[in-house]
Parts: sequence; C-alpha cells; structure tokens
Amino acid sequence: MKYKKCPICDEKLRNGICPVCGYDFKRLEKKEVQQDRHWDVLEQDSRTKKPVFAHEEKKCGKKKKSSKRTNFYKRQDSYKRKTGRKSAGGNRKTGLILLVVIILLASGLLPALGSMVFQGVSDIKNEIQYRLFDKASSDETGEADPYKNTTYALDTEGEHFDTELTAGEYLAGVDLPEGIYKVSIQEGKTALLVRNQKQSINIYDFYRSDAEKDDDFYKKSEEIRLYRGTYLRIDGAGTMRFETDSAKDGYELTANPLKENVAVKGTMTAGKDFPAGSYDIVCKKNRGTVQTVYQITKDGAEYTTDYNMIASGGNDVWGDPERYLQVYFYKGMKIKVPDDMEVELEPSVYTRPEHAEEYRFYEQLNGN
Repeated sequence: MKYKKCPICDEKLRNGICPVCGYDFKRLEKKEVQQDRHWDVLEQDSRTKKPVFAHEEKKCGKKKKSSKRTNFYKRQDSYKRKTGRKSAGGNRKTGLILLVVIILLASGLLPALGSMVFQGVSDIKNEIQYRLFDKASSDETGEADPYKNTTYALDTEGEHFDTELTAGEYLAGVDLPEGIYKVSIQEGKTALLVRNQKQSINIYDFYRSDAEKDDDFYKKSEEIRLYRGTYLRIDGAGTMRFETDSAKDGYELTANPLKENVAVKGTMTAGKDFPAGSYDIVCKKNRGTVQTVYQITKDGAEYTTDYNMIASGGNDVWGDPERYLQVYFYKGMKIKVPDDMEVELEPSVYTRPEHAEEYRFYEQLNGN
C-alpha cells in the first residue's frame, strides 16, 4: 500500500516520512507481516506528563517489542526531562494538560504536538500561544513565520561570505558569520536543522540536488537567518552551500589544540575517558546509530542526539555520511557506540573559543 499522507497527523509525507510524527512509511510498506503494522495515538506520559505516541492495540493487537527508531527521530535532538516528584498540585496540573490536549483535538491542531515533543517547556508554551491566539495574523499561505519571535532584525547589508559544509555541527558567529543566507544543495541529499533558543528559531528541512518542483525536498532556500549563537546541524552525505552579502564581522575560527584520536568503545564520557572539545565522529566499520547524551544541570533536561553513519564503501541507500564534522563534546557529555560498529573521534581542525555564544539548549539562555 502506498501512503501519501500520514493517517495519524493528516500531514503530507516528505520522501515517505511524516514531518510531524516521524513515521518512515517506505519501510512500513516493505513489511510482510500484517500484524507488524501499527498506528500510534497521542497520549500523556504518566511519568513525564508530556505528550507521547503510544501504541493503539485496537487497530492491530499487541505490539512486538522493538528498539527500532525512525530516521526522522534519529535526526532530531530528543528531550527527556527527568521528573518523578509528587506534589499536591500534581492532579491539577495533569488536568490542565489534558484540557489543552482536548482543545487542540477540537481545533484540529493535534499534529503540532508531534514536533513539540522535541522542544523544551518554554517552546511548547510559545507554540500553543502562537497556534491558539496568534495564527490569525500569519501570512495567507498558512505557514508559520519561523522568525516571528526574534528580538532584533538582521542587517541586509554587509560583507560577502560563502562556504560549503557537509555533515556536521556548526555555530553562527564561530564557524560562519551572522547574516541572512541563501542556502542550496550542491550534491546528494541532506537535512538541515537550524536552532536558536534565544530567538525562538527551530527549522528542519530536507534538501536534494535533483529535487523537483512538486516533491517534498528543497534545492535551495532564499532566506535562512543565522543569528549569533545559532546551532546548525547537517545530516546526510550531501554538500550544502551557504552564501550571504550581509555578513557581519566578529566570527572567529579557532585552531583546535587537541591532537590525539580516540577509539570509542561502548559508552565513554568527555572529561573523564577523553578530553572535552571538538571532534569529528568517524565511522570505521559497519553502519548504525551513534548517540551523544548531555545533561547540563542536575535536574534539567537530558538531551540525546543521534548520528546515523556508515563506513566508507558501505552499501548506503539512505544517504548517511561516514563522518560528522566539528561535534563539540562538553565536559560530562557521553557518546554511545553499538557493539558491532567501530568509531573514532578525530580532533577537528577548528574548535569553539572560550565563552562562545550558543543557544542550542534551553539552559544556555541562563548562562549554563
């Protein structure tokens, strides 16, 4: 069976993947056993009190245990906030959350929650505020303006700057200057994440060099605003070009003092098992998903980032890269590698200067 829309979110698929809930319908179509197919419904997690997708047994019976995750989820930062405290007002808060979910159901806004699962509490509040009260003022296309809540406007004039970037993590103001960019894909296919918690920017789009006008990929974007401190991640084995005529001075490339490679086995911790700093993650054998896990404050969110990788020469049908450039390992950040993979950390050419502005994580707004 061919799927064009997600039956859960009623959202048009992008290259077979729902951009809201993350289901990979191309893989679903290939399953041979009917009972393996299932749909999930949005419910409230009894522990975290957050919206989650739960298996609906009425449609397909009991679900077999599986640790598989879709590519969409593997290319996003997932936020797992630790709770577990009980309070007298707990039931009242739970009732309020359920009321909000009911309102969203009645308003046809449920698909928005799928992407909101990946955002911090502040982002969820902003999203609900926009969708319930501010959406009427959006443009006629019905698409939300990703720069609606920015605190200042970027200059439209400045210096010319251009660069080509591959799979990796980059920081505006460090690896490239602040500015308004035209972004295009030179070859292959990629996904681009642009995040700035301070400016309330969170963009995630797919690019392909042979994209057609009516498909769900882009060949280029005419305007990507990179404020200082914006975190960029490129997934996939393609090459992207960033070009601007409004670049501002102040960005700085800093040579990396690290020199030693690190062979990663199982789970290792930066600052304990190897020096913290900037590394390229390189897949040496097989393919799979490498994870980083980072908790900034003791009672804060736990951030998990997945990197789909394949060793050089592997038979890659998904377009995964062999190397992720300039992944910055904070002290205490963990890296997890599957047993059947061989992965090395190679010191990146450049690193981040001390006290560099970054607004990837919510806690960084408070100077953590």
